[in-house]
Amino acid sequence: MARRPHPSDRRRTVVVATDSGREEMLGHLMPMFVDLARLDQELSPQERDVVLRFLTAAERAVSRLL
Repeated sequence: MARRPHPSDRRRTVVVATDSGREEMLGHLMPMFVDLARLDQELSPQERDVVLRFLTAAERAVSRLL
């Protein structure tokens, strides 16, 4: 992670991921991505539609709170 000045507000600082930070995070997340891809391959098109409807509705519900 690296701190950089905010482009328009000099009082603020922006935290950004460095290349090495992105690589490290991807290394931690990759096993989950592989598992999710495997799970997705096991779903029928109908099951995938149900999951998509649920996740879309869940995203809307969470967005209303934020």
